[in-house]
Amino acid sequence: MYRLTILLSMLMLFSLHKSFARQMKQEQLSGAEHIKVVWSFEELPGKSKSVSKFIFYNTSSEKALKEKWSFYFNCLKDIDTATITKGFKLKHIAGDLYRIYPSKNAAIQPGDSLVITFLFGGRAVNFTDAPSGLFFEENNKIKTVKNYTVNDQASSIKRVLSAEKLFTKYDNIKRQEQQPPVIIPTPLVYKTGAGSFELNSNTVLVSDASFSKEADYLFEELDQVLAVKIKRTQVASVNCIQLKKAALPEHEYRLSITADTITISAADNQSVFYGIQSLKALLPPGSWAQKSERVQIPVTEIIDKPRFGYRGLMIDISRNFQSLPQLLKVIDLMAFYKLNVLHFHFADDESWRLQIPSLPELTEKSSKRGWPDDQSTNLAAGFGSGPDPAPGPDNGYYTREQFITLLQYAHRRHITVVPEIETPGHARAAIKSMDLRYDRYMKQGNREAAEKYLLRDRNDQSKYYSAQMFDDNVLCVALPSVYTFLEKVTDELVAMYHDAAVPFTNIHFGGDELPAGAWTHSPACKQLMSENKRLKSTDDLWYYFIDKVKTIAQKRGLVFSGWEEVALRKNYKNGKLSIDPNPDFLKDNFKVDVWNNVVGYGIEDLPYRLANAGYKVVMTCTGYFYMDLANDTSYLEPGHYWGGFIDPAKVYSFIPYNYYLNTTTDYQFNPITPDYFLHKERLTEQGKSNILGLKATLFSEKIKTAERMEYMLLPRLILVAEKAWAEESAWETITDPVARDAAFGSAFAGLIHTIGARELPRLDYYHQGFHYRIPPPGAIVKDHVVQANSLFTGYTIRYTTDGSEPDRNSKIYVSPLIDNALIHLRVFNQKGLSSISTIIDNRY
Repeated sequence: MYRLTILLSMLMLFSLHKSFARQMKQEQLSGAEHIKVVWSFEELPGKSKSVSKFIFYNTSSEKALKEKWSFYFNCLKDIDTATITKGFKLKHIAGDLYRIYPSKNAAIQPGDSLVITFLFGGRAVNFTDAPSGLFFEENNKIKTVKNYTVNDQASSIKRVLSAEKLFTKYDNIKRQEQQPPVIIPTPLVYKTGAGSFELNSNTVLVSDASFSKEADYLFEELDQVLAVKIKRTQVASVNCIQLKKAALPEHEYRLSITADTITISAADNQSVFYGIQSLKALLPPGSWAQKSERVQIPVTEIIDKPRFGYRGLMIDISRNFQSLPQLLKVIDLMAFYKLNVLHFHFADDESWRLQIPSLPELTEKSSKRGWPDDQSTNLAAGFGSGPDPAPGPDNGYYTREQFITLLQYAHRRHITVVPEIETPGHARAAIKSMDLRYDRYMKQGNREAAEKYLLRDRNDQSKYYSAQMFDDNVLCVALPSVYTFLEKVTDELVAMYHDAAVPFTNIHFGGDELPAGAWTHSPACKQLMSENKRLKSTDDLWYYFIDKVKTIAQKRGLVFSGWEEVALRKNYKNGKLSIDPNPDFLKDNFKVDVWNNVVGYGIEDLPYRLANAGYKVVMTCTGYFYMDLANDTSYLEPGHYWGGFIDPAKVYSFIPYNYYLNTTTDYQFNPITPDYFLHKERLTEQGKSNILGLKATLFSEKIKTAERMEYMLLPRLILVAEKAWAEESAWETITDPVARDAAFGSAFAGLIHTIGARELPRLDYYHQGFHYRIPPPGAIVKDHVVQANSLFTGYTIRYTTDGSEPDRNSKIYVSPLIDNALIHLRVFNQKGLSSISTIIDNRY
């Protein structure tokens, strides 16, 4: 009955009425050219769905949008296509692309408007949930919507974080602060003394011959902060920086700074390189803002080594593209914070971003998105790409030469690049490209060439629906051509690493989110199962595939990496399904990225189970390290939230060897008690030895620009680096929750102080400068007086009282306010950049 009421209400919303008549005469263009679109949504109280509403305004005084038109948009929400307003059809095309078109006459006359509604799952939590990439198709002509407004005023006001809660949170953090670290990641041993070493024109750089490349790097880095050139010599002297080979434990470096000399000692190149990063961190943060002839570095003694050997970041350039200069910039960021693995996610359903010269169709077609979904030139529009496949965030790829440049750049900074070929799911871009190749050769009558790299069973009638809303994105594991394709791509990668003179040791074959139903009605799979008696069910095709792909890697001397699913097996016990570590591959040295420990999903112990079983585990845990998740619940914060919300405190709260200990809510903030983990598997001592390290991930569905990319990474990535490098914190082992929370608060407050006082001011200018998130200010009203604060000390709070957003010219908050107004406050850094604002009501 409730559903019927909602549908009737939507029918009433449908209207055609006179509005927006223009007095100026329009050019003789199509009706679609003049359509203004407004989108809004309305939550249904107590329901898991919301009403989505498009309003189309024809702003022309002459041209109508005729009855034969289609409207396309991208939306990541789960849309109920059957609930579209009467008289219209709503069709899911592929992925996040949808089409609306009239089922009867629905012309929009000049000055008229049209309202269309439908239901979608959940609510619009933040502004990145809004539909994007809007365009019309009218009489076979494409018109991008240029006049588009998201009517989010009510939502944004409703979902701005509580100013009072922020004020209390920041005040508590600052009151807990003890001695902050000078360097992040925090060194194992840090001592400081009186005096300083002065970098100047008399400074000389000396290095052991085996550290010559690191000396070259240091010379170039110091050139960014010094207005004078230091000298390179072979003999140590006064005012000298020395890179010295020493018989130290593996991965350890020592940095000794006196008034006369700086000595970085280590047994290996990578450790010396990390000593250089610590030396750079001791430079005044403003050193990168303007070159100086003299730079003072405090007298310091450091002994340091990493907690985990694997300290990674996954960058997804498939969903949205990032240029080579931007990725090199991120590599510099990683290097400074001592991260050492770049997981290069270049292929997925939506794009293929790396040139494979022997298979040109991969980038010829699948590096671009647009409309129509042309068989030869591009994939379908996605993630707001619109219809134009021109170069941009949606369209582009790395040439072979560019990838070689990236490999060399990363290698010089002791960062290993691990390329990922997504298989067997998430493979739509590759499948469509090889379909193009198939069609071309078939037209030439060359069936053998056409089928050589074919990736799907053309007679497959299987029905499935992937997590990203595709029904055609799974490789057919029964086809020999699939393995021929993967071997070809792998061999091309091997050749690129060889030409880059960079070791190639580890390849990632994806393996996540295979949709249920895949392969069930494939004639090729059924034939394989009839020929191979070990394949008892469709589930066994998964293990068959992993074994084949593992062999491809091993024959080339590569370690096989994959998402957690590659190490799991389905078992049926007493009619119940369980997902368990697969014993078949335990001896194969897999590196497994475990992402699914989301609290509330039911398999929170998966990283520990796999490590205890013997798999080498990289903790890529969604609820702590997915940098594409929103920082908080504010409508103004970008990002996903399916795995929860992640602020810097959440990142730092992660306890690698026992994250049950301080987990008190699930991913939706519902409270849980320690009993929740009572039957979850604990990490054994042997299992600890199989935890390789930690990895942050940045999937890019909602990341179009370099600025948004950096905003999502920073400052959270700094805390990831801290967790991966620094020794186990004292608070991590405290079992009493009150004492643990106090110790955690003190440690976190110190880190926040350093991030605000040293790291972010440095990043304003370091390697062209980074765009980072500045948390909104807190505010509280007492007796009609407004007090404001910010998380980071030394930042400027500006405010307005007229309802406008504060900018760099707005009034500066210096003391409590008595204005009788709705006050908007915003925090600005020294470059005048800010993030989102806070609103506090002081009207009386």
